[in-house]
Amino acid sequence: MLLATLFFALIGDVLLIGYKHLLPGLSFFLLAHIGLIIAITSLHGFQWYPYSLIPLVVFGFSFFLYMKKSLGKFKIPVALYMVVILVMNWQAINLLFINGSMYSWVIAIASLLFTFSDSVISYNLFKHQFRTSEFLILSTYWLSIYMLVIAGLYL
Repeated sequence: MLLATLFFALIGDVLLIGYKHLLPGLSFFLLAHIGLIIAITSLHGFQWYPYSLIPLVVFGFSFFLYMKKSLGKFKIPVALYMVVILVMNWQAINLLFINGSMYSWVIAIASLLFTFSDSVISYNLFKHQFRTSEFLILSTYWLSIYMLVIAGLYL
């Protein structure tokens, strides 16, 4: 599942070069996040801990409201994408409640770095471009991918 996820992310990366194919790129990343949810929940099942969900919902809802006017025709695709990535975060963080292993920490941190990277992309693309955005996006994205691969190799 991790290999399929990485493949979808690679296609999403290629499609997002220059943001010319935003919706198809977003779709492939959506598939990648669904793959990560499947991979994470295959370890211990889907977990329903509400305490880890509450801060994610607050962040996601607040960020969406902040970005909403700038999203234009992308409101629904971005909202759907945001729900899926927050479910991925939720399930990754829930691994910590099941076992606090180093790999659970790595997966949780990697998923949050992925979300941070995507949040910067969204802000930079729809709200306001800033100089250090590329560094923030690429460094957190590639660190996230690296961490997920390392954790996947050892689980």
